[in-house]
Amino acid sequence: LAVYYDSQAVKLNDQSDENAPVFRIDFTHLHSKEEFSIFPAHLKSGEDKKGEIRRVKDLKLILNEAKEYENPIVLMDSNTCMQYKKKIQNELLAEEINGFIYVNDLIESEGFKNVVGESDIGNKCFKM
Repeated sequence: LAVYYDSQAVKLNDQSDENAPVFRIDFTHLHSKEEFSIFPAHLKSGEDKKGEIRRVKDLKLILNEAKEYENPIVLMDSNTCMQYKKKIQNELLAEEINGFIYVNDLIESEGFKNVVGESDIGNKCFKM
């Protein structure tokens, strides 16, 4: 993911090393002086149980890092939608269904809000 910002509105303070396991960019809003960190990320597509387990593991690393900062924002192509979840649910054994953690479940359980997720207001994810 590319990150573009308005240098008249925010100041770039720092960014993590390009080899860091989680990439982070720190900014200060010039008017309010509020500091915030952005975590751009891309989760590899995974339409099956194995892929979702890998994606949850990758996302957990990102969210754990983000929670260490004040005002974290995660910008992410999560490759997650209800179509994927339904397909994975069909693959799970009955005893796995209740304990299985999906990407969206992890986002919510870690205290983050999915602003662009599928919802009653009409946001939809389409598998291309």
